Amino acid sequence: GRGVAGLFAAAAGDAGGPGRPTKGLYIGDDETDIDAFNGLREALGDGALCLGVRSDETPPELERQADLMVDGTAGVRKVLRGLLDD
Repeated sequence: GRGVAGLFAAAAGDAGGPGRPTKGLYIGDDETDIDAFNGLREALGDGALCLGVRSDETPPELERQADLMVDGTAGVRKVLRGLLDD
């Protein structure tokens, strides 16, 4: 989580430049992923989509921080398929 968030923060100054991503998706299922959610949002603003994966051990903070929650890997596959169809 924090290492990925650091990468996003380093790229934040370049976001939107030529060849730089303007949209991004991060999929997470535990507390360490919250830092990555925040880093992606800092780097991409409205272009960030933070997807939480629900399980028996999902921390409440992850549910609050995620833009969308899905049930397990089947839910992740459904979202990814939907993105590919767009």
